[in-house]
Amino acid sequence: ISLQKRKMNGFSFSKMAEERSIKKNKTEKEKMMAGELYQAFDSELLKERNQAKQLCFEFNQTSPLDLDKRMDLLEKLLGGVNDAIIESPFNVDYGYNLKVGKNFYANHGCTI
Repeated sequence: ISLQKRKMNGFSFSKMAEERSIKKNKTEKEKMMAGELYQAFDSELLKERNQAKQLCFEFNQTSPLDLDKRMDLLEKLLGGVNDAIIESPFNVDYGYNLKVGKNFYANHGCTI
């Protein structure tokens, strides 16, 4: 089949093959962030989940009255937290993929 016949209505088989090749070169994290199927037990993702679990554990063991330490832990876990109030226990898989807005509140037992 000639290249001209392969191009129909703007569709190109060579472009589709190129896109497949690019997808194969993505890391599992890149696939996850793009909403594609990914291997959850990839070593990079496993390490990042374990880091988030450790931060959640520390946050959940911190006194609710120790606001400075709790905010520091949330900053490490989520990035920017503004004036968010998050009650313990709180659990996330990664944390870095979440954004909380102004006046955000999560009650006890929130798992995202």
